[in-house]
Amino acid sequence: MVLGPLLFWRRDGKPAITPAELEDRRQRQAEWREFRKEYLYSQKALSEALKISLREVQYVESGTVTLTFTNQKHFQDLKTQCKATARKQAA
Repeated sequence: MVLGPLLFWRRDGKPAITPAELEDRRQRQAEWREFRKEYLYSQKALSEALKISLREVQYVESGTVTLTFTNQKHFQDLKTQCKATARKQAA
């Protein structure tokens, strides 16, 4: 059974999460999972590499949190580093 997105509503009737923010969370969720699958990182190893908590990695992959700029920057840096290492090993 597949459930739709859970939207939380504020008291004034407006959604607490905008559809754009929800879509951004889904993209990040897919991006992180694909990265872990491609480079064989466990959630724990990824949290240690990014120097963030394991719980935060779990929240990002479940789509329940929006990342801070700093953490997303660390993730992009790690992703670039892994791609460069993979290219060196392939050559």
